[in-house]
Amino acid sequence: MKETKLKIVNYECFPDNNPLHSLFSIYSGRYKQSTFLNEEYNTSTYLQTQSFVYHMEPDLFIRGNILFADKSVLKTTDGVNTTIVAGNSEKSGYKNGQNALFYPLNSFTQISPSHIVASDTWNNCLRLINRETGETSRYAGRCEYSGYKDGTIEAQFNSPKGIIIDLKQNGFLFVADSQNKAIRYVEISPSSIQPVPVTTFHKLSDIDWIGYLAQDPATGNLFITTKLKVHKLTYVSNSLSEVTVSQEPGPSEPVSANFFKEIIFMESKTLLIADRSNHTVRIFDIASNNTCLMCKGSEGHTNGNWKTCLLDRPSSLMILNSTLFIGGFKWIKIIQGKEFLVN
Repeated sequence: MKETKLKIVNYECFPDNNPLHSLFSIYSGRYKQSTFLNEEYNTSTYLQTQSFVYHMEPDLFIRGNILFADKSVLKTTDGVNTTIVAGNSEKSGYKNGQNALFYPLNSFTQISPSHIVASDTWNNCLRLINRETGETSRYAGRCEYSGYKDGTIEAQFNSPKGIIIDLKQNGFLFVADSQNKAIRYVEISPSSIQPVPVTTFHKLSDIDWIGYLAQDPATGNLFITTKLKVHKLTYVSNSLSEVTVSQEPGPSEPVSANFFKEIIFMESKTLLIADRSNHTVRIFDIASNNTCLMCKGSEGHTNGNWKTCLLDRPSSLMILNSTLFIGGFKWIKIIQGKEFLVN
């Protein structure tokens, strides 16, 4: 996909006594957009969903649509018309073929316009969805059996969640193997009829739970969400460090009683984090160690400007056409304004 050339746009969302002007340019590998926030930028409800929206991406198969995981169902929508790509709205489980079942779809990534690899979390494996045939098959891991083993046919996961394409090394996926406390490395092979090779990129032995991943495309460094923290895994040295993200705006202090979900790395060296339990989206500047809260941090469905809006358990994030999409419990909201700038 051709990337959109960026314009540099500034915003200020930190307290007056600690101003931070920063590029708010989303870079997620294949998708580039730029925008900025001010108090005129309002939230609105884009779509009502059936359950939690765990992940969203621009649909590469139906241009202009977005793909999203509505708990155990993969769907595509233009905001008006929504159709099921794979899964069953009435039940969860495990089944391959054209009537596939999942349990649930915590994340996915499009490895080509016609093929999707999805994390089928409680079935403990990765699934391959073919948009052209409507068929779903096993992609990696031993479905319905949890464990920890590298290899091909014998490979095992334990509650895989976040999944992203490695932007530094073509042909591989990173997978957050949640209960195994490991980042797994999986080969991309859309035409494979057999499970693909799985190896361990890093074992995070001192972390009790891992969820979602984002990558700095320049350095390859990974950012990993856990229930309470964000960690950085250095690509070259494979070393792990903690990133302190604050509870309140301003200089960072450790956050308590939260549940970090999806994370996006922004080209401005900023992280955008869905904080489900605190009902907010955090903008965290890595260089200055400062945090800005998007929406008030109280549970609700109220639309308003980006400071006063209310969210109910935000879990996923996406940028498309200068619009920020936020997915939560039974909704997708958008933040946009008349002065958004893109080329």
